[in-house]
Amino acid sequence: MQQLPDGLKFWNSHGPVHLTFKRCIKNHPDQVRRVYEVALHGETAILKLQRLDSLRTIWRTMRGRSYPDHEAAMLKGACEAGLLVPKLLGHARRRRLGVIVEHGLILSYFLNAIPMRDRLLDAQHRHDDQTMHRLASQMIDVMAPMRQAGFADKDFGVHNLLLLEDGPVVWSDLERSYHARPGCPTGSIQTAGSALASWWVSTHGDQLMLQQTFEQMIQRLPTPENGWPTVLKELNLYTAHKVQRFIDIGWFDRIPELLSIDIDR
Repeated sequence: MQQLPDGLKFWNSHGPVHLTFKRCIKNHPDQVRRVYEVALHGETAILKLQRLDSLRTIWRTMRGRSYPDHEAAMLKGACEAGLLVPKLLGHARRRRLGVIVEHGLILSYFLNAIPMRDRLLDAQHRHDDQTMHRLASQMIDVMAPMRQAGFADKDFGVHNLLLLEDGPVVWSDLERSYHARPGCPTGSIQTAGSALASWWVSTHGDQLMLQQTFEQMIQRLPTPENGWPTVLKELNLYTAHKVQRFIDIGWFDRIPELLSIDIDR
């Protein structure tokens, strides 16, 4: 029977808390990162854990610079900016011989939420262009205020968005997010490139849909300093770089064609 790893201690701003194991949601092959569904005070929550498997990650954690520490800070900032993100409910930590060897966050759970990627894959399989266009618009509904509020994300995409029954979309994973002013070219390139790569893979390489989604982005996202044409080359390169990572793990087989843009934009 699966359980939470032994030796974990949990706490929030009020002190120690107790978690009850419900199920394992994600267990990476190397077991460095795991995600569990748990119960906190009788309510369902999410526990994200990172095992510290090197002296570098242990040192970063001791200095308050681990991925969970970073994500906790970004979640707080995003929540204060009015963005729909998981609520930070607490922290988790496991020590061995006094050294932190595992660190994590307790996050709010969204009942009946559906990963946008699952909905997009289904729509692509059914050749439902109307649903795919609506999902593209919903993805950009999250990107636009996020970038306007001064956030960027190297791992943004349909795989990190949750669709709720009542309509809103949750930006669910802020581990690779960072602060970048709305007009920052790098922030625009990395956020849009990551989103386009996830869209390309999830639509099985629909080039027309990718171009149309990009055109929606440049209409609605904050304009990079000096305009979108000035970042187009770097955006194509970054999108290809992100897609290559999917190719390397066997999830896809080809890089998209170059995106184009009206010279007047």
